[in-house]
Formats: sequence, C-alpha cells, structure tokens
Amino acid sequence: MFAKIIKGMMDEGIVVKDDAKLLAAELTAPAVLQIARSDRQPQCEKECMEYIEMHLRHFCKVYMR
Repeated sequence: MFAKIIKGMMDEGIVVKDDAKLLAAELTAPAVLQIARSDRQPQCEKECMEYIEMHLRHFCKVYMR
C-alpha cells in the first residue's frame, strides 16, 4: 500500500524517483519498530514518538522535493 502511495507521489514529482518498494520500507520500518518498542516499554513512549518524528522529518528532507 505504501509503495503505491509513494509511486503516485513520484509520478506527481513530490518524491524523487527511486525504488518505491524500497522507499516504502525505509519510511515505515523505523516507525513500526518504535511502536513495537513502545508497546513493550510504555515508559519509552515519548522517546519513541520523538524518534518517529525525527525519522519522518529526515525522510522528507532527503526524498521530497
């Protein structure tokens, strides 16, 4: 699903042209890992959410036009 969304964004010129499946994994995997960590360690929820925000900002800086 994310690969299709990213591919559409590539077609619109919003995201740099690259491998949509790979970018989808790069976008979602760190967030999934942090959510899983937060589930196991509720005391780390704030830290995990900060990491997700930092990751998303970095992804946008690198891949979005």
